[in-house]
Amino acid sequence: MNIWIQKSRLELKRGRRGWHCNAYLDGINNDPSARFPSGGRNSTKSPQSMAYIRRIQTGDLVLLYQVDDESIHAITQADSCGMEADKGSRQYNLFYLRPAITAFRLRPPLTLSELRSTGCDPKCFGPGTNGRIFPLTTEDLVGIIKAVAQVNPDQREELSVWVQERNNSPAG
Repeated sequence: MNIWIQKSRLELKRGRRGWHCNAYLDGINNDPSARFPSGGRNSTKSPQSMAYIRRIQTGDLVLLYQVDDESIHAITQADSCGMEADKGSRQYNLFYLRPAITAFRLRPPLTLSELRSTGCDPKCFGPGTNGRIFPLTTEDLVGIIKAVAQVNPDQREELSVWVQERNNSPAG
């Protein structure tokens, strides 16, 4: 199982609108039981992100990071492999997320400053990291989980169970 961070941004360059990860968490038409398309046509410009999307597999963990408020909002799983929105385009810009009702929502979201204050500072948050999908190491994930437990002890046990269930599942 791979681990990814997906960066979302509501305010894009040149006045374009992106999306907030709450669109996923709230569900399509307020239905959090539907699988969710992440990306699509014109969603990804970074060649590195497209290369990463191509490597996404069903069951991979995906952490949802909102650039606008510099916070991790949820942990979910991929519900498809990375694919081309336009078949044959070689533009790997789409994958599906499992329904939001299966995600672990951080309440409140874990801010980047809170994460860094625990000593965890994944490379994907460093300088020169443009794009929307980045791999995380197991050590990064452990550091993030520890930070969540430290910052919000009320979610410690629930998060531990959520991660263990996905780690022990044959389909991820």
